[in-house]
Amino acid sequence: TKTFIQRFGVERTKDVARAGIFPLECLLLALIVGSLPLAGIGGALAGLALYLWLVWHKTDRFDMTITIVQPRPRSVILLHEYYDIFLPVALLVAGSFLSAWTLLLLAAHLALFPARNWIPVAEAWRLRDPRFESRRANRRRGTL
Repeated sequence: TKTFIQRFGVERTKDVARAGIFPLECLLLALIVGSLPLAGIGGALAGLALYLWLVWHKTDRFDMTITIVQPRPRSVILLHEYYDIFLPVALLVAGSFLSAWTLLLLAAHLALFPARNWIPVAEAWRLRDPRFESRRANRRRGTL
């Protein structure tokens, strides 16, 4: 079976993903989040804000790059951790405001996926390490 990449090449596939598929993905995510109850919208947006804060600092302090299509060493696939970690936890936390039973689902989720859910916490904790100084702050001071 010939895949899209085999037919059209890597560069064309990247262009299609960047110009078409990723914007469509963002639009569909916005439609999904917009269809949630108000607590769910707040939770999804709070999770997105935390995720974007972490990505901003990872690219700055850990010398990582953001990618959409082709992962490379030291890259962050944009929105991957949001779908995988931040969105489910944020929706479960927000849902617990609507029903206390959702706390059981949150506890089950955290118990079933402990290692995966602690990765962003560990990365955020590493930001405190002085070895990972801000490249942006260093550029503003002229020390890079």
